Order: sequence, then C-alpha cells, then structure tokens
Amino acid sequence: MRLGDASAIRFGATRIAIGFGIAVAIFVIYVLSLFAVHLLAKSAPPLPAVDLSKFHGADSIVQLRVDDMKTVANRLSVNVLVYPEDTFSTRTSAC
Repeated sequence: MRLGDASAIRFGATRIAIGFGIAVAIFVIYVLSLFAVHLLAKSAPPLPAVDLSKFHGADSIVQLRVDDMKTVANRLSVNVLVYPEDTFSTRTSAC
C-alpha cells in the first residue's frame, strides 16, 4: 500500500462524514421546525364580546369580523362595523 492511497482513503472518509453530518443537521432542523409549528398552531381562546357601556361618548369604536380567508388567492373577507363618537346628540342639544 502506498502513502497516497492511505491519504485518499482518509479524504474519502472525511467527505462521507461531512456529508452525513450535513444530512443529520438538515433533518434535525426540519424536525425542530415541525415541532415549532405544532406549538404555534394551537388556537387561542376567543376574545370576549365588546361591552359598549365601558366607552365614553367621545370614543369611536371600530369592530372587525373576519368572515372568510382564501389563502390561495390572498383574499380576506372582513366586515367592518364603526360606532362613531356621539357627536349627533351634542349637535342636537346645542340647537
């Protein structure tokens, strides 16, 4: 066996070990990302209903309701309900 053959075998083994290490690292990152998505996918409890008695007449309230989400078309259907500030009652009382 010549000296060059031993270094070629060692070089080939090093390349295989590096390739295997990269494959294992990619697999570990993939598994960790799946675990993170699983943890983040848990739904949160729904928000409480809006209590309009807590707001003053000078406050405007905007309520949004998401109806439909179409991820393929990047479309979102939203209902918007605006409770304006109580300016109508102050105008009529000033006349």
